[in-house]
Amino acid sequence: MTYYSLLKQCAAQLELVSGAQAEFEAETILLFSFALSRVAFFSMLNEEVQNERALEKMCHFIEKRKTGCPLAYVLGTIQFRNTQYQVAPGVLIPRPETEILVQEAIRTIQVDYPKKRVTVLELGFGAGVIGIELQKEVPNLQYFGWDSATEAYALAKKNAATLGLTQLQFFHEDFFLHDKREYSFQSDVLLVISNPPYIPSSKLKDLDEQVSRFEPHLALDGGLDGGAFYRKLIPSMASFVSAFIFEIGANQRKLIESITCAIPNLKLCFYKDYQGIDRVVKISVTAPTIPS
Repeated sequence: MTYYSLLKQCAAQLELVSGAQAEFEAETILLFSFALSRVAFFSMLNEEVQNERALEKMCHFIEKRKTGCPLAYVLGTIQFRNTQYQVAPGVLIPRPETEILVQEAIRTIQVDYPKKRVTVLELGFGAGVIGIELQKEVPNLQYFGWDSATEAYALAKKNAATLGLTQLQFFHEDFFLHDKREYSFQSDVLLVISNPPYIPSSKLKDLDEQVSRFEPHLALDGGLDGGAFYRKLIPSMASFVSAFIFEIGANQRKLIESITCAIPNLKLCFYKDYQGIDRVVKISVTAPTIPS
């Protein structure tokens, strides 16, 4: 069997679960299994497949993907902002939309607060990609992250260690259960960043089956209208943070505006995703008091 025949055969097997993405996913699995670059693969299309171990690995991945398991979980890796990260069941798979949050956070730190000592608090760090990307771009950043999921804690630490970013401080606990005054933030600027659960509980059943069956509902379920996290956090911390930067759900702009309208000294800016949907909000606090 040639590599070309193998690609077509595997794409056909994935059509039911992957639809129009079947050939792309088959190619991705093939390249991963045989440890090939696309350039090398296309130069070998008419060659016979001889690596039996890699072929067995690919067949295993194809069978797993046919169950509906997301491709990122099948391969255990995903690319985020041009860096490969490990992912695993029990941890939300990073999405391209979250890159917008990271970009705005980097811009805020570098443009709005140049030459300032900045501390970032991240709630629900998942695979750790947000904190890691921020640390890569702003090396002198002080970062603290919280996540109550055991799988997330282990994975974030592994991803950070792989990239040599051991200064990131990840905590395996629920941020809301601790008095924030017990932490010492040696900084001029305090930013709170999160890609929180924001799907309304009633809408979870309407999500793509691959999401609803395999990804952690704890990282998805935002309560009755999707705003539970924002209502819990923003009023409790608005008096002493410099800004919040959050990912939000589609059509949640008015929800965020309603939650913040009664809180003084807040300025809201919304940023759209690649489909033109409001996806990130920055809530600047005009008169914060950073706790010592």
